[in-house]
Amino acid sequence: MKNRRMIRILEWLFPVLFLVVIFVGINSAQAQAIGTNSASADQLSPGFKNPSGLLVFEAVNWIGWICLFVYFIRQSIHARTLTFGMLLLISTTTLFWQDAYQAWSVYILYNPKFHMMPWGSTLWTTPNKAWFTPAGYGVFYTCSFLIVLLLIEKFRRRFPNFSRTAAIIIVTLPVYYIWDLINEGGAAVCGWYSYTYYFGPAIEGSKGN
Repeated sequence: MKNRRMIRILEWLFPVLFLVVIFVGINSAQAQAIGTNSASADQLSPGFKNPSGLLVFEAVNWIGWICLFVYFIRQSIHARTLTFGMLLLISTTTLFWQDAYQAWSVYILYNPKFHMMPWGSTLWTTPNKAWFTPAGYGVFYTCSFLIVLLLIEKFRRRFPNFSRTAAIIIVTLPVYYIWDLINEGGAAVCGWYSYTYYFGPAIEGSKGN
């Protein structure tokens, strides 16, 4: 009885704490962002103009996407229907257009040496739209979603008293934090893109932040 009560408390505590952290973060960012403008490539560190492994990064994303596409196509042919993996790849890949708005909202500037879309600068979008983003979205989110779903099921089998909601929160927060830290940290160190404005602890490199 006591264990169930504790589990219920944790189920409410995690989302509340998560919302509090987001609320504090947004308000801190808004307070510090007053009067600031996002930087251009010329205002960033000189190392941003000399990124590492751009072509490799682009190639890895597209090769990874093609491999996933072929794998899920074969699955779908055998199943005679679009499999969950195929639908997931399609849905996450077609999210790429939102990246231009999302990147603008968090002050991300892609390195202009990437192969760029002929989109140009428009209202509420980051000025640089890289061609790797469709493949990047498909690979990143498809792989991460499948891994997280697998971990959630393993967690629920190990701790059956936790609800699905609690399991999702407990598993996804640390997994996505670590996953994002590796990806964002690597991108900043290599100069693939940089946050032109940020608050709190940050990875600051000679080629990006």
